[in-house]
Amino acid sequence: MNKTELLHLHSLLVTVADDLRDDGTLALADLEPYFELEITPVAVQGARADHERAVWLLATILSDAVSEQSPNHAELPSD
Repeated sequence: MNKTELLHLHSLLVTVADDLRDDGTLALADLEPYFELEITPVAVQGARADHERAVWLLATILSDAVSEQSPNHAELPSD
């Protein structure tokens, strides 16, 4: 994935985080580890490694929040 794609993914994850905060699935405190990185999707001059770290952390936080909200997520419908 090139840096432009990484920045786009970072931006999309921030949008998802905002939506999850708006609907109460995610608390602002849950995002504190992400905020501590001090890198945002608009930090175009930021190092690629910093954006990768932010994307991985944000994806983990979002996935944990959604998993906690939906306890039966492991039960997928069978075909």
